[in-house]
Amino acid sequence: MSGPKPMLPEGAEAGLFFFEGQYQFVDRSGRRERVRYLGPQAVRAAFAGERVDSGWLRPEIVRSGSLATGPFAVAFLAAGKREITIAPPGEDAFVLTVPVPALVAVGCPSGLRLFAVRENEFDPRSKVHYAPFPNLFADGRVCWGANPAPAVDHTRILAAVDLYFSTPFNLNEAARRSSAYPANVVDQLARLARRRARTYPVDDLVRVPNAGSVGAVVEGLIGGHEWG
Repeated sequence: MSGPKPMLPEGAEAGLFFFEGQYQFVDRSGRRERVRYLGPQAVRAAFAGERVDSGWLRPEIVRSGSLATGPFAVAFLAAGKREITIAPPGEDAFVLTVPVPALVAVGCPSGLRLFAVRENEFDPRSKVHYAPFPNLFADGRVCWGANPAPAVDHTRILAAVDLYFSTPFNLNEAARRSSAYPANVVDQLARLARRRARTYPVDDLVRVPNAGSVGAVVEGLIGGHEWG
C-alpha cells in the first residue's frame, strides 16, 4: 500500500499554501513533510526580517507599493508651466507654453492616469478633476496611441508623466476638459499661452463624475475596480 501523496513538488524544500483566514506551511525533512498552520501575523513576521529599501524617493512620490499584478505608485505634481506640442491631424504642429494645474499621477498595472486638483498641496481628500489636456480617456488613462506604455513604478512614474507631455497631442479626447471651452480644451490652452498666464484657472477644471476624492480613486484603482 502506497503512502500519502507528497504535498510539495519534487525538489521543493518548503511551501506556503493560502486558505481563507490562515496559511498552511509545509516543509520537508528527508522524506517526511511537516505541516503547520499559521495566521497572517505569523506570516508577516516571518518575512519581516528581509530588508526592503526603496532608496531615496523623490518628494513628488506620495505613495507606492506592489499588487499581485505589479507595482503601483502615486505622485503629486505642483502647479507650474510646461511646453507642449499640438499636432492637429492634417495641419502643422505648433508649440505652446502653458500653465498646468496641480496634478495627481496614478501608475498601476492598468496604466498611467492623470487627474487635476484645485489645491496646490497634496490632500487625499481633494476632489478629482479632468486634467485639462487632450489624449486622456474619461477614466484619466493616458492614450499612448501606437507607442508602448511606459513602466510606472515609483522610480519611473515621473518620467512617464514627462513622456506624456513631450509627446505631440492630437485632438483626441479634447472635449469636456474645460468649462470655458467644452468642445476643445486646446482653445483654452492656446488662449492662456497667448496671455502668458502664470497659473491655470482652477474654476475652469471639470469634475470627474462619480470619482469622489483622490483617496477614493486611488483605493479603487489599486483594489482593481475600474470606473469612468
